[in-house]
Amino acid sequence: MSGKFLTLAAATITLLASGAATGAAAGPAGGPAAAGYPNSRCLALVPPAYGAQVWTGTAGRGLRPADIIANWGSTTVNPATQGGPGTARNAADAATISAARKAGITVLGYIWSGYGAVTAAEMEVQVRQWRSWYGVTDVYLDGAPASAPVPRSYATVDAYVRAHAKGAQVWANPGALSVPQLMSVADVVQIFEGSYRSGQDNLLGIKIPAWVRRYPASRFAFTVYSTARAEMPKALSLIRADHGGHAYVTNGNPATGNPYSALPGYWRDEVSTAC
Repeated sequence: MSGKFLTLAAATITLLASGAATGAAAGPAGGPAAAGYPNSRCLALVPPAYGAQVWTGTAGRGLRPADIIANWGSTTVNPATQGGPGTARNAADAATISAARKAGITVLGYIWSGYGAVTAAEMEVQVRQWRSWYGVTDVYLDGAPASAPVPRSYATVDAYVRAHAKGAQVWANPGALSVPQLMSVADVVQIFEGSYRSGQDNLLGIKIPAWVRRYPASRFAFTVYSTARAEMPKALSLIRADHGGHAYVTNGNPATGNPYSALPGYWRDEVSTAC
């Protein structure tokens, strides 16, 4: 996400038929959505699905996340971004999304927003493609601004999404602590994307500003990579303490490739630890 790890070429991704049994329906916008997350004490897990293994790994009963970020690695608007609904409808991808939704997973359609550089009209094209090609009405605007003023394009897209799909969610990812103004144009804001302990952006060093706690935890998401198995429970605990309601923790390391191309080996334990 944040445009740093979008190096996957568009591919045909097929969800394994096994494990695609129906589950509980998605919950209200901004809150826990899957059968595995029955109360506010539970973190709603949200893996970015940038590889086939992510989709297949979340298919089994007891392994399903609350939400999943769909990204086919390309877009008709700007192929150079390598992140979006693709360049044409793909039947296998449509089946993948359909199976995930039937299993009770809310699918978020990835759209790169370029920190305000992508126009509202260009983003709306992809909103329409996600909806018409795959039936996906919830969108994930990556590359959202981390400072004020928030470009008008985000309010425009937010209004467009809601006007064309009742109850649709808009997520925004600045990948860092942002500004409260962003809360008015998104249901969920991802205020952290970084490593567990190393580098400039690390979970151990984050300081949550006071304004965050004026909103429900269900409106904030955290993604933590480069996290060892032994650190995963502590990472989830810190996300709770930092007022997060949505989370994804992985041992994927950007230094060795796309950290979102596969689930962590401890995914089953992460699902159980999230509640």
